[in-house]
Amino acid sequence: MFDTMKNSDKRRKEFRLNFSFGNIGIREELGQYVPLDMIKVKGGILNGVLKLSENKVKKKMNVLGNLKIKNGKLSYVDFDGDIENVNAVIDLKKEKITVKADTKLSEQPVSLALDYLPEKNKLNLKLNANNVPFEEIARYKVIKDTKFTATGGITGNLNVNVDIKGKKATLDGKFSSDNITISNYNFQNVKKLQ
Repeated sequence: MFDTMKNSDKRRKEFRLNFSFGNIGIREELGQYVPLDMIKVKGGILNGVLKLSENKVKKKMNVLGNLKIKNGKLSYVDFDGDIENVNAVIDLKKEKITVKADTKLSEQPVSLALDYLPEKNKLNLKLNANNVPFEEIARYKVIKDTKFTATGGITGNLNVNVDIKGKKATLDGKFSSDNITISNYNFQNVKKLQ
């Protein structure tokens, strides 16, 4: 009934934990198991499977699974404040972590797709927005740090590639606006600026 040899050698000192979530209320403490320091989940409803196992050769934790978050509340390190009513699918594989999420900022749709390659220390982030007020867009650190001010709705996409180990990042994106005011100048029908 009991494994009397469990601690007899290093090979037998590994562990595995499997979690199955069905309509579980999320608290911040639960988010500690998702290995993305840049995203902190603070609330919502969780469904899915999470598997934790120890890799004794590399002496690190393997995290696998597929999780779905409904009406979530989260924070992202490069975005001021919490983001609410997020619906997300998180696919955790050994070679790749994928997050696909959507929400609304000021009642306008925003979607995010994130791919993280832990072995290569690389990250790709795609963000799409449709007529989101500039005040919401300016909560993103890259824009906030420029101290650029404007008013009006922004439609666009941003593609960010990050080499975490090399500390390099590239940004590419396009945006348009039917009406945007920059430095007291009113621009109308701005299309696909890069």
